[in-house]
Amino acid sequence: MGLLALLLSVSACNEEAFVCRDDGECQSGDAAGQCEASGYCSFPDDTCPSGRRYGDLAGGGFGNACVEPDTASGTGGSTGGASNASMSGSGSMSTSGPTTSTASTAGTTANPTTGPASECGNGDRELGEDCDGDDLGGQTCMSFGLDEGDLACNPDCTFDTSACVGCGDGVISDDEACDGDALGDLSCEDAGFFGGEVACTDVCTVDASGCTNCGNGVLDGDEVCDGEVEFTCEDLGYGGGPPSCRSDCSNIDASTCGSPVCNADPNGPLTDECPPECVTCIGDVCQIECEGLGACSDETIVCPAGWPCSIVCDGTGTCSNTTVECTDFMRCELSCSGTGACSGSEMICSAGGSCAVSCGDDNSVCQGLDVQCGLDSCVATCDDGGQPELSCNGSCECTPC
Repeated sequence: MGLLALLLSVSACNEEAFVCRDDGECQSGDAAGQCEASGYCSFPDDTCPSGRRYGDLAGGGFGNACVEPDTASGTGGSTGGASNASMSGSGSMSTSGPTTSTASTAGTTANPTTGPASECGNGDRELGEDCDGDDLGGQTCMSFGLDEGDLACNPDCTFDTSACVGCGDGVISDDEACDGDALGDLSCEDAGFFGGEVACTDVCTVDASGCTNCGNGVLDGDEVCDGEVEFTCEDLGYGGGPPSCRSDCSNIDASTCGSPVCNADPNGPLTDECPPECVTCIGDVCQIECEGLGACSDETIVCPAGWPCSIVCDGTGTCSNTTVECTDFMRCELSCSGTGACSGSEMICSAGGSCAVSCGDDNSVCQGLDVQCGLDSCVATCDDGGQPELSCNGSCECTPC
């Protein structure tokens, strides 16, 4: 039997050992095999206690040896070695085999786990090597998530993917518009925008979400202004000036204007006559008065177009649950006094104007008043003792009294 084992071993060494990575690589004629943890294929054999025998091309001394019953498995399983028979002095027979170890991986490849020590550079992929020379273990660029190219082996027997190409490698291929930070000559202008910063998606297509038409001097989309502003600071309810357009064209920037003034238009309002919504007009400012128990409550007060507006709510429950709409680009003032005055109400300032709220010291005055600021300008003042609860939208800072 010792001679038989020697002949089997010699037979296995006459051909290059085949190292497998999964069951699909183990096929001998019509027989489907299994890839054992040793990295070699085994095939069904009823004469073996385990029912499996290593193939002719198994290396490491496993060629044609039975897989031991207690370690036989499918892909990635632990295996035993070849049965090398020896006779004891008493004439009984015992078996022993090569030591096995669990399969290790490098990159996406299962390396051989048994057999002779590796010798990097001999052209044969051995224990601990990802590859060796032209022996890549069946791996390609696609094994590393890359599309095409030539996978190679480094002198230290590790994979070299530098000649592989594909989305994610940071190099623009023929079918890619970009790749990571590699944008080539791409710009927002190429994508049909005026400016901004173009980026690359995960699938190597153009991401134009950072592009904009702000700066082309034309109102596009949601832009409030673009370039030179046609309004003066006085038009916006301020002194000084001039105003400008915000860098993102989202609104007019009045930070260069002076203090707010009541009369937004130095040339006077749009009409010579005081509008019917106003009780009176004082200094070209529309005066709207709500006096007495519950006056103007549950109503909508709309300031007349082209007029700065002053709304006075004086009395218990006045202007409660009321909506106050200020006219565009004009200053708007709301004064609340009396128990519960202006409670639960909403003040909508103009897109380019400024607004102010004044709350008395009465009980529950301005409770729940919601101020929707227009040009990041909202001033709230209270008399001593007042405990209002004001809230403002995200476009401005509104300091509760």
